[in-house]
Amino acid sequence: MAPRIAFSGPAPKLILGIDIGTTFSGMSYCLLEPGRIPEILPVTRFPAQDHIGGDSKVPSILYYDQLGRVRACGAEALHESVVEQAEEECWQKAEWFKLHLRPATGVAIREDSVPPLPANKNALDVFADFLQYLFACAKAYIVDHYQNGNARWIGLENTIEYVLTHPNGWSGSSSSRCETLLLSPG
Repeated sequence: MAPRIAFSGPAPKLILGIDIGTTFSGMSYCLLEPGRIPEILPVTRFPAQDHIGGDSKVPSILYYDQLGRVRACGAEALHESVVEQAEEECWQKAEWFKLHLRPATGVAIREDSVPPLPANKNALDVFADFLQYLFACAKAYIVDHYQNGNARWIGLENTIEYVLTHPNGWSGSSSSRCETLLLSPG
């Protein structure tokens, strides 16, 4: 592997790497600063994640209430009190939502093995909600881990570039279609 070289850009920039997995998701970030060698770091703290040492993965789960509002995400959605509230208030669980975006060709998955999406939600809605959650987690993590973190974030938020992963089996036109769907506004 070639050694990393110092960032030669004119101003600081933030890169957020996002991997939404079928069962777990993760994020990394890289703060690019002129003249410094970039370091890729994981986001290791998520709400309701009990691991003191930090865990770089979070469950890919959301709960929606009857009005379609997100009520719980990630590790919070696995807590007993949240699961009980979800049952009492008839919240709908979204899990394995990534599989609803898979291309028609490729790895065969039995349709009845993929949990349905919540009512009035499509896969892109769920992806967008989960991306918002992950973005908020990254922001909180970065703000908390740097001196003058809030000011630093404000200075970087308009420079953010995103790197999104997709499964190895999604290539060619199916990959382009997925990227277009995820990155297109509206």
